[in-house]
Amino acid sequence: MARRQRLTQAVVLKRLSEAWDDVLASSFGMTHEEARRQVRELLMSSDVSRAGDLDSTGLFIATIAFTLGKTGRNAIQKNVRNIRTEADLMRAVEQIRAQSEVMPSALRKAMKTLAVTLPRRGGPGRKPKLSAEEAGRACDHIATFIRQKYSVRGALERTAELSVGLLGKKVSARTLQKAWKDRHKTAQ
Repeated sequence: MARRQRLTQAVVLKRLSEAWDDVLASSFGMTHEEARRQVRELLMSSDVSRAGDLDSTGLFIATIAFTLGKTGRNAIQKNVRNIRTEADLMRAVEQIRAQSEVMPSALRKAMKTLAVTLPRRGGPGRKPKLSAEEAGRACDHIATFIRQKYSVRGALERTAELSVGLLGKKVSARTLQKAWKDRHKTAQ
């Protein structure tokens, strides 16, 4: 009977790292070392114009590949001790290769989730016409008119007519309607 030869940790680590690099190369078109080099170039360039010259898509891919490469390497190093035979090593390599099929769809899902958390482009948007204090005063006057048996629409129009005297600026009934709708946010 043939005796099983025990593999050294260095051999196991090297073969698993090569398999992981193959997965990264097939998923991103670059190895972990190439990704590390591109990310290092970005971090080392203190000149902003130099960083702007680098291909942003390539840097994004390099950063993802570098991050996944580091994560994969850490997972590999933790499991090296459990691999003792060539059969164990082949099973581990197959598990790594199976990740190449799952990685693109998992990455797309992660990017969609990440995109939702990013701030939208274009700045803070339009500034409100009424400050919180002005909206509060306007809502007080609208409530006063409603207590005097005006309809909500009538109270809004009446307050809009008197807005120059009440608020110091001309405000439409529509703007007042928004303030009235959001009155619970301005109340303290």
